[in-house]
Amino acid sequence: MTPRVSVLLPVWNAGETLTTALRSLERQRETRWECVLVDDGSSDASLAIAADFAARDARFRVVPRPHE
Repeated sequence: MTPRVSVLLPVWNAGETLTTALRSLERQRETRWECVLVDDGSSDASLAIAADFAARDARFRVVPRPHE
């Protein structure tokens, strides 16, 4: 699948709101999209939440990196 829309989502300690944001993406009418989540060294559950979405839906991709 070639995505029509690419969403680049920077994430840093967003555990309280990340699930809501990602569920909103899942509900879009357009199905040909991708979401690249760049985790900037979160110290909360953000990376685990992002990884869970990526494990269930190939449209989500997680790029972990050290905090800068």
